[in-house]
Amino acid sequence: MKTYSKEAVEYIAKLCDGGLRDGITLLDKCLAYSNELTLQNVVSALGVVDYDCMIELTDIITDKNTQAMIVSVENIYNSGKDIKQFVKQYVQFLLDVNKYFVGCSWEYIGIPKLEKYEAWLKDNCTEYYVNKIRDLLSTMVDLDGRIKYSSSPKYDIEATLLLEITK
Repeated sequence: MKTYSKEAVEYIAKLCDGGLRDGITLLDKCLAYSNELTLQNVVSALGVVDYDCMIELTDIITDKNTQAMIVSVENIYNSGKDIKQFVKQYVQFLLDVNKYFVGCSWEYIGIPKLEKYEAWLKDNCTEYYVNKIRDLLSTMVDLDGRIKYSSSPKYDIEATLLLEITK
């Protein structure tokens, strides 16, 4: 028997961005991974870096913790995830955070509406944090364009984030 959570199905729908065939493909991939369709299983099956990791990295960068940033990027890289894909997902995450900060409804935000994510967003909705996230979004959009053809994207990411932290 296959079970599913509303959050997992909504997340797949957001990932496929209105494409029915894409949605079916993602759903098939997730169900091949596990008959239990939870948000965590969807994230694992599709090889995306989870939101906890993105939140942690964002906090590290805004706290200007260089050592923790390097460890975090190293962990993402060593987890076997596609580092270029991570940057794309991180840009989307930062865009969603900015959308939240300007008052967009959750239906326009790709972050799953889970209590822990809502709490993090509410806790960080300060002028200082909002400005830092906008700067970081700009930096990451630029990086995403630059690493497209890079033969060493991990080093590009580390260098960019190091420069961002030391601004």
